[in-house]
Amino acid sequence: MKTYKIACDWSVYGVMYVEANSLKEAIEKAKNDDELPLPPADGYIDSSFQVNEEMTEYFLKEGN
Repeated sequence: MKTYKIACDWSVYGVMYVEANSLKEAIEKAKNDDELPLPPADGYIDSSFQVNEEMTEYFLKEGN
């Protein structure tokens, strides 16, 4: 039996604390500031798991 490398994706949620002068500014910083670390995952979004067939094909072609 062979073993295959299957790419998978799923969604999680978390909370980010952002210092700003307004909610609008905080949201913009959260969206655009690459220096802000990702928040820890607080939970899994139900039914978000999926197989990423495009990346699985890439792995197969690259021999990974």
